Amino acid sequence: MTSTLSELTCLQLHRPGASAAPAAWAAWFDELAHVHEHLAAESRDPCVTATERRLARTAHLRAALLRKES
Repeated sequence: MTSTLSELTCLQLHRPGASAAPAAWAAWFDELAHVHEHLAAESRDPCVTATERRLARTAHLRAALLRKES
């Protein structure tokens, strides 16, 4: 869990600015999805696992939409 918390912290510290290119945001959302995937894999609670998987899918979809914009 500690490494996942570090990943989340780094991700938030390196979040693109509001004027960043869609490609930069897409990459960021893909990284966010990977963190949610790690959380889903680490969880022993089925509800948490399902939520984290849903959040990962949503982040990947958002990244795909942003890639279409660029």
